[in-house]
Amino acid sequence: PTSMPRLTEAMEESRNLYEAALYVRSSILPAHHPEVIATKFSLAELLDSPRGPDVNAGKFDEKRANALREEILEFLQEKDEQSQS
Repeated sequence: PTSMPRLTEAMEESRNLYEAALYVRSSILPAHHPEVIATKFSLAELLDSPRGPDVNAGKFDEKRANALREEILEFLQEKDEQSQS
């Protein structure tokens, strides 16, 4: 079984990789590109996950996760409004 410090370390590494991927993709692709949206979604899911099996351990960064979800929703709402016009 994976020990708690190793799990936390792996999750932090995952966060760093997602953040780097989002930075690169956002730099070279339009904000509405599916790869940018997918990366935001994946990062948000990771950030909203618990830090460990203890429910009281808290989440990595729930505020940032919700901000990323809001960005995705705003884009989808704009896209929906444009398609209805």
